[in-house]
Amino acid sequence: MSSKPHIFSHNAPAAVLHRDSKIYASQPPPRILLSRSFMFFVGVDEVPIIIHEAAFANQSPELAALMRGEMSEGLASEAKWEDVDKGTFVRFA
Repeated sequence: MSSKPHIFSHNAPAAVLHRDSKIYASQPPPRILLSRSFMFFVGVDEVPIIIHEAAFANQSPELAALMRGEMSEGLASEAKWEDVDKGTFVRFA
């Protein structure tokens, strides 16, 4: 048997568990998990990707304005990013 930890989600920050079930990595902060959902429609195919607002909005003042401001995107909790491809968005997330 391998003694390497198993990651149960490719969307870190999920818990990292060892085979004896002890948690070695911390859980994501509740403020992120409890923040509202925000949907991005990414790329020319408008792939819907849902994220937690707090995970993105704190990255820059521009993202905070987009997601938390009074613009239509902030009020609707969704935005279209046609000029960003899915792979780039996923790497950023």
